[in-house]
Amino acid sequence: YNQANFIRLRFDMNFSRVFSRAYVKANMKFANRDEALREIARLVKKSPDAELVDEEEIFLAFQSRENLSSTGFGNRIAIPHCKLANIKDFVTGIITVPDGVDFDAEDHVNIKVIVFLIGPESDVNEHIRLLAAIAQKLNSEGSINRLLSAASTDELVSAFEDSAKVELPLYCSHNGHEMLN
Repeated sequence: YNQANFIRLRFDMNFSRVFSRAYVKANMKFANRDEALREIARLVKKSPDAELVDEEEIFLAFQSRENLSSTGFGNRIAIPHCKLANIKDFVTGIITVPDGVDFDAEDHVNIKVIVFLIGPESDVNEHIRLLAAIAQKLNSEGSINRLLSAASTDELVSAFEDSAKVELPLYCSHNGHEMLN
């Protein structure tokens, strides 16, 4: 890319539209990845945005995505994500697993922080923006430690909301006039 076409903007990702306390669980224990994905499906199903989708379909969508390649990207973090046609809007949540769970992460370390995202198939750009915002913020060791030190769901919600302000790079088109999401 051309440096002149690169713009860095402060982007305060508003997770309140897609994130709710109802989709947060602190200090969970899972025997394996599929058990964690089943809990994620159960949490997503609580959302009014998932009323047209059954829990098994949600689980299978997350499992199918994991079978393509692990969403455990290292540093004890996994960001399971998928898209379904009948999801009305994005649902994001977080689960901490102090003892860890094997997600077949690229660094071979068990996952302790799971931030999940599911959204409509029709909104790929927003899906990518949300994933980028989550990944960038979770890239900080301090953010991970704050999330892991949360003793309750309320503390975990606060820690996640505090970490939800991120700076995203946005690129301009070749002529510098159009923003690409």
